[in-house]
Amino acid sequence: VTASMRHSQDLESMVAWARLEHIRPHQVRLFFAEDFVLEPETAFRGLARFLGIDHACDVLPTIMHQLPQLCSKGLFQKCNGPEIEFIEHLTSRFEQELAKLPMDIQLSWQDQVSNLINLPNARLSTLGRLVAAHQRWELPRWWIAHCAQLCKPCTFATRGLCRNGELCGFCHAPDHQRSNRPSKKERQRRDRRRQAMARTPSPPGLSS
Repeated sequence: VTASMRHSQDLESMVAWARLEHIRPHQVRLFFAEDFVLEPETAFRGLARFLGIDHACDVLPTIMHQLPQLCSKGLFQKCNGPEIEFIEHLTSRFEQELAKLPMDIQLSWQDQVSNLINLPNARLSTLGRLVAAHQRWELPRWWIAHCAQLCKPCTFATRGLCRNGELCGFCHAPDHQRSNRPSKKERQRRDRRRQAMARTPSPPGLSS
């Protein structure tokens, strides 16, 4: 019960920070520890940009210069199989123990998860839906650039047309607005129409 309540308090704190981030986006930004492990350069660039030190001083260049050495020491080294398996074991154990607790505690946990789903932070909302469905999340790399606000949206994903899914090199985060830019085929069709009109001779008597 104590562990469940502690997790509940952690979720409440996360939800509060996410809501504050939505209200004060220039003062509050959520960063995720795993981003600094998987893509440290992108994560640090996003952090430096948020703090306003990406161009003002030599902090970021110094970090970028030291990153290879830090990674070689394992400070930002991606977890290997055993570590991931251990985390999955703990997650499974947590759900098993949660199922044994009184129903009111289980309902309280479900309420906390539903709060994640309804958050304006797209990443936490996505995480909440996966937690509610008891699904594992393989973090797509574009989420890291998205949280750092350094991503490039996939114009096909906003239309539901991207075939690459989570392997796409462009961002698929759900809070990107759909682009009003015409498709490539439509642009080519308009170009051909303009070219045809430019080649069409003027009627007799109208030429200058």
